[in-house]
Amino acid sequence: MSAANPTTQPASPSNARGGRPARGAKDDASDLKALHIKYAGSIKTLKELFPDWSEDDLLFALRETDGDLEDTINHITE
Repeated sequence: MSAANPTTQPASPSNARGGRPARGAKDDASDLKALHIKYAGSIKTLKELFPDWSEDDLLFALRETDGDLEDTINHITE
């Protein structure tokens, strides 16, 4: 008799039937909001330089460089 482990979480952000996102979705939204506030000055410049990039991707790129605009630009262009 094998039963699924009730503590096992799905690998994807939503359940297999396309239901609501996993518990971390609210945390991700909060993280993005905090990043937007933290990097508000830089995001405008990056949007102008890289119009094909989504704002979320630009925010994550800034986070990877600890908000260093020049390093972020270099990282994106490489």
